[in-house]
Amino acid sequence: MPALSNPVQVSAGSYYTCALDDTGVKCWGANRSNQTKVPALSNPVQVSAGGRHTCALDDTGVQCWGDNTSGQTTVPDLLFDFDRYFDSDLDGVEDNGDAFPLDAEEQVDSDGDGVGDNGDAFPLDPNRQ
Repeated sequence: MPALSNPVQVSAGSYYTCALDDTGVKCWGANRSNQTKVPALSNPVQVSAGGRHTCALDDTGVQCWGDNTSGQTTVPDLLFDFDRYFDSDLDGVEDNGDAFPLDAEEQVDSDGDGVGDNGDAFPLDPNRQ
């Protein structure tokens, strides 16, 4: 078993186990179908071990590896737009419709002059822009 750094999820397959920790996904145990050979993942957030295959959810979508005799690791095209369901700056506007998804200040207009605080030279004075 490899050393784990703050594991947050563990999933067991047939004769092997995978874990998600601060460094990413790590798998160990029987490797008859390369199910423990983790590919490059981009910020994985979830891992699930199957019989002899493994899948993870990362920034690029669903990634699967291992036994593919029945198509287990062939991921279909997903119609999932990550930006549509997230609000990165927590301003109440989903990233997909947010002109500035990482800037919460852009959606705030403290003085009500129609200019977001981030682009307003005088965010507290409605008479000045």
